Amino acid sequence: MEQKKAIILALALVVVLVLAGAGYQFLAPQAGLSGVLGTTQSDSASSSAQLAPDFTVFDTDGAEITLSSLMDAGKPVVLNFWASTCPPCRNEMPDFEAAFQKYGQDIQFIMVDAVGSMNGETRQAGSDYVAEQGFTFPVYFDDEQHAVSSFGIRAFPTTFFLNADGTIEAYGEGMLDAETLEKGIQMLLPDAAQSAA
Repeated sequence: MEQKKAIILALALVVVLVLAGAGYQFLAPQAGLSGVLGTTQSDSASSSAQLAPDFTVFDTDGAEITLSSLMDAGKPVVLNFWASTCPPCRNEMPDFEAAFQKYGQDIQFIMVDAVGSMNGETRQAGSDYVAEQGFTFPVYFDDEQHAVSSFGIRAFPTTFFLNADGTIEAYGEGMLDAETLEKGIQMLLPDAAQSAA
């Protein structure tokens, strides 16, 4: 009887370990870009490019802002979905701040705090985190989950790289390291140069 219990316990432990491993693979930060990467407009017909869906978020003063109105600036966009309660989001934020400082004149950064989406994320928590860290990139609050649902966000953080015309160049699910963030930005820079001309 004791041997049977030991075998069942061992099997249960194996199942738990397998599930934990699978969960880690699903939730672990990924340092890569996907989406339309590799089938960019230069490589394929422009008609295959996917237009980013519009959404409504709120600025720090509580005013409604749409993605389409932000795109009116005519610049490519780095669009990041994050939450202050998300450790991988927090880990990548300094790299986004550094990129904003370097490229903010040519590329628009839209940092969307997914309020209510993860572990009780609130507008106040997001605002406090940004202030504590001294980040200067623009932050918008998805109080009504409109942006998250429009883009079908499945994991935090998620980053999209949008051309100046609003088409999606590439995206990355999970934390992006500085090198991968730079790679995504470099894909947008020809658009930035054209818009400045």
